[in-house]
Amino acid sequence: MTAPPATNHRPDSPAPERAGLGAARAAALCAPALAIGAATTAGALGPWTSGAVWVPYAAVVALVAARRARRPFVAAAGIGLVAVAVATLVEALRVNALLANNAWIADRFADRPVAFVRYQVLMRVPFVGLATAALFGAMAALLARARGGATGKAHQ
Repeated sequence: MTAPPATNHRPDSPAPERAGLGAARAAALCAPALAIGAATTAGALGPWTSGAVWVPYAAVVALVAARRARRPFVAAAGIGLVAVAVATLVEALRVNALLANNAWIADRFADRPVAFVRYQVLMRVPFVGLATAALFGAMAALLARARGGATGKAHQ
């Protein structure tokens, strides 16, 4: 008699547990934030086109977290917060290039010193970062719930 194959499925659970997101996959999901920060610094993303990049990125992160993570909201929110922090850090470290390549940002801060602009960029992390984390997490939670979530049943 052979032993049954090992799974993460508990007998009293209606659905198998998710395997988990893993640190390598989470880091890979944060990597595009470097490109977004660099593109913003280079002037490739304008005031409204930045959102057109972040929304599909959020959807991909939410989908992966909904499929893989044990707690999709927490995983996607953490990735969203780290992604905003990484993109913002890239912009803050190269604030002179940010101002030189983005006339719309330079116009807003024309009468301010560069140190103030760097401070304003870094202050986006707690405010925009938390809002972005909530958006990423909510999208992942909704996708996980639509896929069946912890109950294993799709909602009708």
